[in-house]
Amino acid sequence: MPRAQPVRLGQSSDTADTSAEAPRRLALVTIMQYTEGLPDRQVADAVRSRIDWKYALNLELTDPGFDHTVLSEFRTRLLTGSAEHLLLDPPAARLSRAQTPQGSGPSAY
Repeated sequence: MPRAQPVRLGQSSDTADTSAEAPRRLALVTIMQYTEGLPDRQVADAVRSRIDWKYALNLELTDPGFDHTVLSEFRTRLLTGSAEHLLLDPPAARLSRAQTPQGSGPSAY
């Protein structure tokens, strides 16, 4: 079995950023999968058939999506390259900033 290549979220692959299999999109799909608690097969179906997922991923309505095994391969590549922090740190930092009070004045709520 060939060894998995590490993923680089900031670089385009041969499929460029227009494909559902682009690393940036797979990162977003992984986060969406977690929030909805879906197994890989249902996620692949959602990418193929759900308008809300296509919109969130900025895909054409006719985009064919990907096979469910792509998600497992993507996660393996993340772990092989010790790049899981690239997937999890940016959203965590945004959430942390959103929950940090801006200033010491009274709350607007």
